[in-house]
Amino acid sequence: MDTKRIILLLFAGFNVFLSSAQDLGPGKKHNVTQELAWGLSIPIVEQENEIQTWGSNDFIYGIGYRNKVAPFLGLGGSFNTRWMQYKIRQHDDKFYPDTLIWDKQRINVLSFHFTFYTRWFLMQKTSYEGLYMDLGLASDLFLYRENFFLDRDADAKRTRERGLQYMRFGSFGGLFRIGYNDLSIFANYRLSDLFKLNNGSQYAEVARFSLGIGWSPTIKSDD
Repeated sequence: MDTKRIILLLFAGFNVFLSSAQDLGPGKKHNVTQELAWGLSIPIVEQENEIQTWGSNDFIYGIGYRNKVAPFLGLGGSFNTRWMQYKIRQHDDKFYPDTLIWDKQRINVLSFHFTFYTRWFLMQKTSYEGLYMDLGLASDLFLYRENFFLDRDADAKRTRERGLQYMRFGSFGGLFRIGYNDLSIFANYRLSDLFKLNNGSQYAEVARFSLGIGWSPTIKSDD
């Protein structure tokens, strides 16, 4: 069975669950949300300084589910699409992902983004999520990878190098989030390397840490 059929079956099963679930909504046993998030990639070690924070960001869109297993504890997860872009600094000593100087250069990545987390309810309300904290794991399966660069000296020529065999096919890391009702602040830290070994040396890593804001409105409620 191919990946597309598996995803279609999962969505079909999820729709059946939505139509039959009881005690559904924010603050209740089950909660199904639309996931929207935007974050900045922030270098925190010297090896990541080839990346410019402004212009390096990611956007997440998808669907999430949370099950309250105890009055103070929930388990949840999400399935999303994620667009990531990393703006590369251009300078004389540049070595990543090439030594050429361009007017603009970005690494762009589109992925399936999965999360699994435990939710700790810090201040509970009957019909709202209240104040909560999430701790969990996040992973990405890359669907599209490209090295984009612009050369204004060549009639503003835009070039997109696709495939990027020096990049891995996915990543995984940790997730921290604190929120109140539909709004949240999140932090992701990627534990895996993004680039493969190249002739015995590692490509400079893009920023592993991202910080951003999220909005998770409820899709369906009993109310």
